[in-house]
Amino acid sequence: MTLIRLNHYIAQAGIASRRAADTLIGQGRVKVDDKVVKAMGVKINPSTQKVSVLHEKSKVWKEIEEVKEKITYVFYKPRGYTTTLKGQRGEKTIAEFLPKNARLFPVGRLDKDSEGLLLLTNNGELALTLTHPRTHVEKTYHVWCRIPKEYTENAVESQLGRVRGGVKLDGIMTKPMRINIVGIKRGAVDLEITLTEGRNRQIRRVLGKINLEVTRLIRTKIGTLTLKEFNLQPGELYQLPADYTYE
Repeated sequence: MTLIRLNHYIAQAGIASRRAADTLIGQGRVKVDDKVVKAMGVKINPSTQKVSVLHEKSKVWKEIEEVKEKITYVFYKPRGYTTTLKGQRGEKTIAEFLPKNARLFPVGRLDKDSEGLLLLTNNGELALTLTHPRTHVEKTYHVWCRIPKEYTENAVESQLGRVRGGVKLDGIMTKPMRINIVGIKRGAVDLEITLTEGRNRQIRRVLGKINLEVTRLIRTKIGTLTLKEFNLQPGELYQLPADYTYE
């Protein structure tokens, strides 16, 4: 019989971090075998016991399903597809590229107009590690922009200097970002941008503040994982080995 701490089990399922799971337990929002558990340090047997969590908004108890085999895919998300498994009628989603009946969810998001590296997994703890603000996992993007024709390289560099340290989006400052010019010609510039956060359409909105219009955006790197390493084409998947080490 293999026992696991209740907060660890909740984290593995991708519901919350271990610390946040402790908060859920303390609030009486976790049941084990239909009984509310508030004590810390409780251990369970996932093979024989049922764990449910009370959803804050819907006020519905949802049972956690045990993940028997942890699977993670590297995916090249094509442009024009939403990073969801169930979209609106007629909407193209990444679900059409995934194995049938696979219980996977995306780690982070890329907006519909963006493309590139995306992780898909059933490993909730991995997803939390890679997306939690406290871990500062870097994500790198190659970004093509349309710029005013009168902008010289010095002018572009000057404008980029205004946003590298962060700008306000929705009243909250973004974290500093690395932005390097890859190439420039009249009316266009290529950039490499590295972030440690992923707010909604962040790069497009930040660059828009300095009159740079994004025409193409590809995520090329997450942590140490690179798109080039796996030589993927848009829409292709690669399953990572079970012993793959994330840094």
